[in-house]
Amino acid sequence: MDVASKERLARVLHPTLSQRAIDGALLVQRHQIVEDWTRVRNEWTVVRDGRARTFEFLLRIYSGQELKALLGAAGFATVTLYGSLDGRPYDLEAERLVAVAGR
Repeated sequence: MDVASKERLARVLHPTLSQRAIDGALLVQRHQIVEDWTRVRNEWTVVRDGRARTFEFLLRIYSGQELKALLGAAGFATVTLYGSLDGRPYDLEAERLVAVAGR
């Protein structure tokens, strides 16, 4: 599994971000941590050709230990956490939360 980790979000999440796409569209992202740090609510607004469309979605977020415990409870005998797909350790510098689980 490859997900954004709760620990990383705590360090880098900005409430509002905006960026301009190559085609000139503007993307405005608003993020809010909700439900006792179990989810992040996202609102993305795309402005293109004078029209705006807004998309909202809610994502579940996990700490490394939470994900490891859930995979163990699901029957996986081994769970190893990494900080990226290249196998770096899961530590304070981790870019992602990558879990490799085996039965």
